[in-house]
Amino acid sequence: LNRSTNKICSWGWKAGTSFTPTVTGGFSSPSASINTDAGFGIYKLTGANSQSSFTTGLNQAADFILAKALGQDYDWGVYHSSYQTSLPSAKYLELNEADIPSDKGSAMWEQAGTTIEVHSYAETGSNTDYVYYVWHDVPGLQKFGSYTGNNNADGPYVELGFRPLIVLLKCTSANGTYWTLFDSERRKFNVNNHTLNPDRSADEETSGGNGQVDFLSNGFKLRTTDAGVNGNGTSMIYMAWAESPTVNLFGGGANAR
Repeated sequence: LNRSTNKICSWGWKAGTSFTPTVTGGFSSPSASINTDAGFGIYKLTGANSQSSFTTGLNQAADFILAKALGQDYDWGVYHSSYQTSLPSAKYLELNEADIPSDKGSAMWEQAGTTIEVHSYAETGSNTDYVYYVWHDVPGLQKFGSYTGNNNADGPYVELGFRPLIVLLKCTSANGTYWTLFDSERRKFNVNNHTLNPDRSADEETSGGNGQVDFLSNGFKLRTTDAGVNGNGTSMIYMAWAESPTVNLFGGGANAR
């Protein structure tokens, strides 16, 4: 976090409004901080190794969830609405792993409106404390979706409705492909070839080996044949947050980089 001469980057999401989730099953000691305008919430819960649920207090169902056990070295559990397209779902991803884990024996995720239900797996609800980070789509602010790779330097264009600040990508159809993160602070012009991988401790790559992308006024476009972000026919999910919406609150438009 503060080693001498090291360059450090960080990404922050503000919640800010106190909220007490309603819990069922094994969850107890709930607390939260949420931002309904931003479609984001942070939740702390104590699990009891049983099927459990909590309310988010947000305005719609979650599109992206990160769950982490605080008292054990369990993997990060990840839900993404474009990967778990049908609920209940036994599918899940791990933020700290490149490979796609095997489906759970029973449904891992379920949602009913703004209530999130999970089962008693290490990633979501064992006998320890958990933190959950929850987002949903908000037009002009953040978007979570998918695209199919074409293994071409003239890669897919993904419409977001805003100029992105952060784009996180993950292949969901092949093992061994890293989570790949781009942002407009570490690379201020196109082509953006400055990548970090949340599932690796490796240095930032700046050669384009893990992927290259253009940040545009209303989305992003792949500019590489790299299998990690644009393999032939691969299924990809994305998580994107805005630097500037296509049309802001005052009617102004976003410029390309």
